[in-house]
Amino acid sequence: MDIYSKTSIMQLLEQEYDAVIHALEKFPQNLLEKEPDGKWSALMHLDHLIKSSSAVNMGLALPKFIFPIVGGRLKRAQYTYDEVVAKYTGKLAQGAKATGPYVPPKRSASEIGKLLKRFESEKERMLKNLDKWTDVQLEKLVMPHPIIGKISVKEMMFFTIYHTSHHRKVLENFSG
Repeated sequence: MDIYSKTSIMQLLEQEYDAVIHALEKFPQNLLEKEPDGKWSALMHLDHLIKSSSAVNMGLALPKFIFPIVGGRLKRAQYTYDEVVAKYTGKLAQGAKATGPYVPPKRSASEIGKLLKRFESEKERMLKNLDKWTDVQLEKLVMPHPIIGKISVKEMMFFTIYHTSHHRKVLENFSG
């Protein structure tokens, strides 16, 4: 699949979000709150994904004329998906991590239904927001990423696909 078109980005986002939902729907209830070795619980991973998705959605919903004023236009070659992943994982290797509003609080297993609905809602909102963008706008307009810095909206979508996939894999391999 050509990951570089808006259509394929939307398909991959939907697949990754749905895979997270599926992983959590079959997750053992007794492990939802467990924080193995001081790491995030499954519910905390979900809350973090909701928070990051909501932030991306707020940006995607802004009027496009705001982007050149606030972030400028992309003045370099577009990063590939792999380059975005390498930049992000490189920053993590240097010690970067979620901060401030992206750090999830402890959650109760009783919240799983509500959190899954919010995550599904963020997915639908993202797809609806993205549908209003052209491929050219995705490549030329810039938005800030808290770790990577200013990146094109398309690169932010690459990050969102990777980030969701990363957390899905953690959930699928959760040892509790």
